[in-house]
Amino acid sequence: MKTLLVSLSCLLTCGLFGQNTIPVSGSTGTTTWTSNNVYILTGYVFVESGQILTIEPGTVVKGAPGSGVDASALIVTKGGQLIADGTAESPIIFTFEGDPLDGSVAYDTRGQWGGIIILGNATTNFGGPAQIEGIPTDNNLAEYGGDNDADNSGILRYVSIRHGGTELGAANEINGLTLAGVGSGTTIDHIEIVSNLDDGIEFFGGAVSATHILVAFCGDDSFDWDQGYHGADNAHWLAIQDQPGLSGDRGGELDGDDSDDGNVSADEMPLATPTVTGWTIVGVGGGQGLLFRNGSGGHVSNGLFANVAEGIEIEDKESPLDAFDLYLAGDLTLSNIKMFNCEDALDYDGTEVEDGDAQLDALRGGQWHRNHERFGHR
Repeated sequence: MKTLLVSLSCLLTCGLFGQNTIPVSGSTGTTTWTSNNVYILTGYVFVESGQILTIEPGTVVKGAPGSGVDASALIVTKGGQLIADGTAESPIIFTFEGDPLDGSVAYDTRGQWGGIIILGNATTNFGGPAQIEGIPTDNNLAEYGGDNDADNSGILRYVSIRHGGTELGAANEINGLTLAGVGSGTTIDHIEIVSNLDDGIEFFGGAVSATHILVAFCGDDSFDWDQGYHGADNAHWLAIQDQPGLSGDRGGELDGDDSDDGNVSADEMPLATPTVTGWTIVGVGGGQGLLFRNGSGGHVSNGLFANVAEGIEIEDKESPLDAFDLYLAGDLTLSNIKMFNCEDALDYDGTEVEDGDAQLDALRGGQWHRNHERFGHR
C-alpha cells in the first residue's frame, strides 16, 4: 500500500525537478522559505523568540536522517512564530530526505526524521515551565508553558507531515506534531500526519484548538493530550489505525497529567477538559478507541468509532481525581457517539468502586441504550 490521502504527491512531484536544495541548521532567523526550493533540516532547526519563519504554499521541507542528538526537527520556541499557510491546491509537505514524492514510499515507513514541535506560553498543569519531550534535556530552547492562553505561535494550515518520529533513545521518539503550551491565538487547521513512529499529534497543556486533522498509520497513539490541555474548539478529527497486530495503539490516549515526578500543580488545575466535535476512529479489529485516564475530562460529541475491540475506557485508579470522577461530575461528557463493530462500547477500569461498569451503564442509559443504533454498538 502506498502513501494515501489528500492526493498531494502527484501535485507536488511535477514541480520538484530543477528546484534548488537548501540545507538548514541552527536558527532560522526571520525569513521566508519559498516553493522554488527544497529545504533540508539538518539537526534541530529553531525558530527562536522574536523570529518569524514564513513557508510559502507548495514548499517541500525534508528532514535529514539521524537519531538521538543528530535527529532533525523543526522547533518553534516560546516567542517564535511559524507561518506555514498552505492551500488545498498547494499544500506544504514535511517528509524525510529520501522521499522522492512519487508515491513509491510504503505507507508504513516510519521514523525517518523527527517532526514539528511548537512551544508556547499558555497554561499547563505542570506547575511552571517544563522541558518538552523529544529534545535532549541539555537544550535550553526546549521550555514551554506560561500564563498567556491567547498566545500566538503562528499558522499551520494545509500541511502534510510524513514518516517522522525518529528515536532519541529507548522508547523516546518525536511526535509528528507536538503542541506544548500553545495558545488559542495559534491556527492549526487541515493537517495530515502520516506514518509517524510515535504519536501523531500530542497536546501538552495549552489552549490551542485543532480542526480538520487526519492521523493515519502511526506507531503509537493517533491523538494524545495531557498536562491540562483545554482547547475549546477542536473539530473534525480522524484517526486511521494500522493493520491488525502491527503498529498503532489507541485512537486517543487522553491524560489529565502524564508526569510521574510530582511536578504537576497541587490542585491539578487547569483540568484537561478540551472539547472535540466530530471525532472518527477507524480501526482494523482489536485495539481501543479512546482511553481517558490520569484525571482527564473533556467533552466529545458526534463521534463514529468503527472496528475497535473497546470503544471508550474510563479509568478510576488515581487519587484524588481520575477520569471516572470527572465523568460523574460532568467534566467528562460523551454525546452522540456511534459504535460499529465494537465488542465493548464503554468500559470502567479501576478498583475504587465495585460497581463502576454499572454506574457507567446507568449514566449512559438515557442516550446509549434507548437509541441503541445511534449510541451503542451492534
